[in-house]
Amino acid sequence: MEMQLITKLNTIILGGLLLPLTQANAVPNKVIFNHKPSCIEKDLGVISLKTEDLEMLDQEGNPQEKSLSLAVVLLNQKAIEKGADAVIITHVNHRVTNYSSRFKPASDEYVRKTLNTHIQAQAFKMCVDNKALSTIAAPYNADGFKVHQFSYEYTFDIDELSSKSPYKLAQEIKLPPAHVSISEGVYGILLESNIKQTIEKLGPASIELRLAENQFILGYGRNLWFIFNQDKLKKVTSRFELLNPMGQNAIGFRTGFDDTSWAIEGILPQRSTINQVQSELSADKVQHNANQLFIESNQQGLLLEFETFHPEMASVPKQLLTNFTLSHSNKSVKIGSPPNLTTSQKKWLFNRLAPNSSSHFTLDEFTKQIPLATKINIASDDNTWWLAGNHILLRFNDQRLETVKLTDPLFSNVDEDAFASSISAMKLPLDKQGMLTYFSEATDNFEQVDIENDHFSIQAKYESYDNNAPLYELDIFYN
Repeated sequence: MEMQLITKLNTIILGGLLLPLTQANAVPNKVIFNHKPSCIEKDLGVISLKTEDLEMLDQEGNPQEKSLSLAVVLLNQKAIEKGADAVIITHVNHRVTNYSSRFKPASDEYVRKTLNTHIQAQAFKMCVDNKALSTIAAPYNADGFKVHQFSYEYTFDIDELSSKSPYKLAQEIKLPPAHVSISEGVYGILLESNIKQTIEKLGPASIELRLAENQFILGYGRNLWFIFNQDKLKKVTSRFELLNPMGQNAIGFRTGFDDTSWAIEGILPQRSTINQVQSELSADKVQHNANQLFIESNQQGLLLEFETFHPEMASVPKQLLTNFTLSHSNKSVKIGSPPNLTTSQKKWLFNRLAPNSSSHFTLDEFTKQIPLATKINIASDDNTWWLAGNHILLRFNDQRLETVKLTDPLFSNVDEDAFASSISAMKLPLDKQGMLTYFSEATDNFEQVDIENDHFSIQAKYESYDNNAPLYELDIFYN
């Protein structure tokens, strides 16, 4: 139900509920509050607590909520032991740890999958004669959930308070039929459509690539690509070679695209034989070679590509339709190269990504400094990531940098030494023993080294158990 409110707000939104500041939040034996005390006799400093190795396999419900509930209980107990009678939670961070071999499928071995929760709080001793709470809200409520505060005059729809992620928006879109046609376009998107029209009809793209000379690419799932020049659609294809297999797998599986076979003119489904296509389509066809058909009409061309398969128990191979490209027949559309980081961009980025750096950056600062960054709206973990260069993935919580992942390159035909160069630029060691020596708090977990302190957490993954094993992936979680 739509509700319009025009009012002076001074309200805290907690977990989707509107609670007045005057609501009592004191519970017997519970010293964690939603608001800071009015009168403080003594500041007892920061309490930091971590719950680790909470098994996530075969759990029902929300594991993060279970882990958070446990952490809050332990925090309350620790605060009482310290002599505190008032605590406000200032920071909460979750991360999942997988301990498994890089070279073995997860299904072939036991994977230790754990959820770690890190919670920080400020502890106080309240004045003996004044146990009241102030109107200053804690960053997190007494249950450990983030608090959003508003204090301004504004007219708004109550539904606007809960913004939806690209993943959730994509689930709500009712897609057009998966037809490929010169007259009807691809999924109903015609050549010369603009970016806004495409997103309105298909929902948020799984990945957005910004290339030089105003070329923009929207990828839906892993096998459907819309290429724009100057905000005009010039080409749609199911074949895209800019990303390597690792880059393709970084994109989340997309219902309606990855699980749906498209059909030429709505009648010839993907994996039709070349003979079926030739006999069904009435348009003039030009056979470029044994594995391609080209259909031309209204100055547009539809290229159909076939691959040869050898079905079991069949002596005759079959040519099956596997890919298509729709474009203007008289214009060649060349896809640009992946964006490389300049020397100044690398210096700016690595100085701030280093774990011990005191000056991280916001999302706005990042996109201003690196305007050609690739945005993966729906990654394989359903989150939104930004790709800087070819192997540096960053995740933000609103404006705050939350996680960086350095991994093998996601683009084809790039510098294979980029990963090692980036690790060196952050002044971190590349071998396992070097990492264990560099960080005194490091823990050796076979093919992974874990580092945790009050400012950051690191997961460093290696190619073997050996002390001289090289690093192949590095995740940094900023607290």
